[in-house]
Amino acid sequence: MQVVAFPSIEVISESQIDQERLQREIEVEKKRAMDEGQPEERAQKIAEGRVNKEFLSAAVLLNMAWFLEPKKKVSEVIGDMKILRIVRMQAGGTPLDCSL
Repeated sequence: MQVVAFPSIEVISESQIDQERLQREIEVEKKRAMDEGQPEERAQKIAEGRVNKEFLSAAVLLNMAWFLEPKKKVSEVIGDMKILRIVRMQAGGTPLDCSL
């Protein structure tokens, strides 16, 4: 149900995120922080924090808040179980098929 409820899910685990995409997200957030008047060193840390909080928690299934108990992450709810594959089909949209 988590996969259906949150269409922003792209991957199961953080290790599956494309590193180039992650760097692009960090650069966008760094520029945003610098535009807000932050020095470059601080902007880098702010960018990494924003990417972790906003991007990774929305795109990575295991990093997401569990929809029934938002204070817990999916990884905490499933414990030692492993998610090997998620599949989401939607009418008129691009299907998601992600495996570990």
